[in-house]
Amino acid sequence: MAAFSDWLDTDREDFIIHRRLTNAANEWHEKGEETGLLYQGLRLAEAKQWVAPNPHIPNDLEHRFLETSLQTDKNGGATCVYPD
Repeated sequence: MAAFSDWLDTDREDFIIHRRLTNAANEWHEKGEETGLLYQGLRLAEAKQWVAPNPHIPNDLEHRFLETSLQTDKNGGATCVYPD
């Protein structure tokens, strides 16, 4: 019975991570793909860890959101540019 309960907990956590990713990717797209809305830090690490064994689950937008988040994170984060 404990194994079933553990499986349910893991499945629920996966669902929550995917739902957050879906919402974040949609908001990012709807707001013109603003870099300030990309994942970073813990949220990015969590999504990266989740998608590794589940690459077939995220849709194209979610994959693009994660790839852009990873690339931005690799480049030192979003850059804020103020007009002169």
